[in-house]
Amino acid sequence: MSLNISINKPVVVLKVHSTGRNTDKDRIVQLSVTKYQPEGEPISNTRFINPTIPIPADVSEYHGITDEDVADAKTFAQVASKLAQFIGDADILGFGITFDVSILMEEFNRAGVQFSLKDRRIINLSEIYNKLKPRDVYSAIEEFTGQSVKPTRTFSADEYNRASVAIFNGMIDDYGDKEFTDRQGQTQTIEKSIDSIHDIFSGQSSKLDFKGFVVVNKDGRPVFNFGKHRGEIVSDLFATKDGQGYYDWIINKGDYPQDTKDVFTDIFNSVKNQQESATI
Repeated sequence: MSLNISINKPVVVLKVHSTGRNTDKDRIVQLSVTKYQPEGEPISNTRFINPTIPIPADVSEYHGITDEDVADAKTFAQVASKLAQFIGDADILGFGITFDVSILMEEFNRAGVQFSLKDRRIINLSEIYNKLKPRDVYSAIEEFTGQSVKPTRTFSADEYNRASVAIFNGMIDDYGDKEFTDRQGQTQTIEKSIDSIHDIFSGQSSKLDFKGFVVVNKDGRPVFNFGKHRGEIVSDLFATKDGQGYYDWIINKGDYPQDTKDVFTDIFNSVKNQQESATI
């Protein structure tokens, strides 16, 4: 099947299955890549990967891949170099591929094979779908209150407020006290509180790394989005002696993705250069 658009560089369509949703600990068990070139026919490759760890029974039930299926397959480390060469500088496309790209990057890092997202466009079809098929106030009213409202109807400000309360109450009735798993595989319970709703659905700032360990605050400054320094400005902490020790722990001892470490390294080097310039 061909792509219905013109391309000026290769595009790889990607899908992976894994032992679970934790990119730090889980491993890929099946990998499928289809490479489209500006000219010529697409090239597809789908293979099992031996994860070297057991596949949980509930995960096998989900994707249908068992320990027996992957027992004689090559490990990711054994195919990593050829896979990186095959993908090359291609852009990556797929439906809901945030997790797929994240665990792929982790596998390359564990295998010691360089693979970067720099200058590579990631096309997440689920995001396109959500923008092409927006869920507006009219559909929300119908879904969560059962009332049908014509899109041509105008709302007064007071009606909007009452509709917002009705929609919110309907959402809480449907999803309150249930678990929600985000695209990074993090599962949280939707508690019936403003704090919980905000933290899960509205607290995400602009991410500087793929998994969002470093985000930009409202002032445009990189801040920690994890651990004991959550919310603190990264460069301010790295300018201190304790911060330099924390940076060393992140890079050499912390179990963080390579692109996260790269972001911290860039900030640390910038702080160090500024300090050295100030002493000249």
